[in-house]
Amino acid sequence: MRYIELTSTEELTLQEAVRNHPNALFRQRSQALLLSHRNYGVPELARLYQVRTRTLYEWFSRWQSIGLVGLRITKGRGRKPILLPEHIPLVVDALRLDCQNLQQASVEVSQQVGALVSKGQVKRFLKSSATVGDGYGNGSKTSKTR
Repeated sequence: MRYIELTSTEELTLQEAVRNHPNALFRQRSQALLLSHRNYGVPELARLYQVRTRTLYEWFSRWQSIGLVGLRITKGRGRKPILLPEHIPLVVDALRLDCQNLQQASVEVSQQVGALVSKGQVKRFLKSSATVGDGYGNGSKTSKTR
């Protein structure tokens, strides 16, 4: 069975993180470390937090190797986007004929990209790329002043 040994300073830091950190997952991971320090076993913690035991071991390893920063959510999670910023010209060209027909644009973009792109994905891509300020959108989200 693996338990986390904490110094009094580390314990105090984790208690403050449980009380005050804005991220719920960070608070949960901090609490798990504190409970492990209080001799709660990994299977008990896995049931309590509804995660795999392997997940808890990963939290413990990251805590021991890099400390408090290891409790943050790591990059690279989630589904990777199909449409990237370099696809803006493709989407713009697909919308030149009929800018109201996103379904047709999605078919054309799918053929160009080589992956299935839905109408909703084109719509979300257009909304997100309009805030970049690349000349295709208005470039800002500031409200109008009177």
